[in-house]
Amino acid sequence: MADYISINGKESKFSIKLSGNAEKVIAEIQKHTNEKGYFNFELCKRKEPGKYGETHYVKVDDWKPTPKAESTPTRTASDAASEVKETKEWDGDLPF
Repeated sequence: MADYISINGKESKFSIKLSGNAEKVIAEIQKHTNEKGYFNFELCKRKEPGKYGETHYVKVDDWKPTPKAESTPTRTASDAASEVKETKEWDGDLPF
């Protein structure tokens, strides 16, 4: 389950203004930084405005891709060409 970050947003005419405790936000960013140095957060719209008019909140995007299993061999153009050569010649009769 995703962690919720203590950042709230208020929608204005042209943007969404974010606010939160800087030390807590920095700590959350460091906590959720991956091995490549990136973090993934989602800015989500609230169902109803909060007590102080907050219209958005931030949560951790904890989705991770599933590791790929052993890759399946791909067909090459020469494989396809050899398959075509192996099929019988067209006898001119339509299948319908």
